[in-house]
Amino acid sequence: NDPFRGKYITLSFSDISMNVTNASDWSYNDPAYITFRLDSSGFAIPTNIFREIPTNSESYLKVKVRNVISSHEEQTIFIDYPFDRFYLEETKAPQIEEKYREALADSSIQTFARIYVQSGKGVIEDIYIGERRIGDLAR
Repeated sequence: NDPFRGKYITLSFSDISMNVTNASDWSYNDPAYITFRLDSSGFAIPTNIFREIPTNSESYLKVKVRNVISSHEEQTIFIDYPFDRFYLEETKAPQIEEKYREALADSSIQTFARIYVQSGKGVIEDIYIGERRIGDLAR
């Protein structure tokens, strides 16, 4: 609960790590920019990470480096997206939050966010559980 913006659910994204050539070049909290590709289901998957704004695409998102693993076996960067909350109507929030948690725990249910990305910024349009918008679940 945010005293100024109201009730929200905390979002959890699965695509938070990227394999890189040399993870030791990165540090905690470094700003970074990621670009995406569409997978076979039509979902955007992070594909590349850059230190500078990519010049070949307007569809990039500014993120922060959360963790770095640099070993002989693994070169991985973990990222934090610039959004981790989705605000809800206060009267619907408890019921929606419960359904969201249940869906995250059930791997047979596809839960995803529709996010618009352009020039480093991202805006969450809506959250979906299966084919239904999360706001419709409280009806």
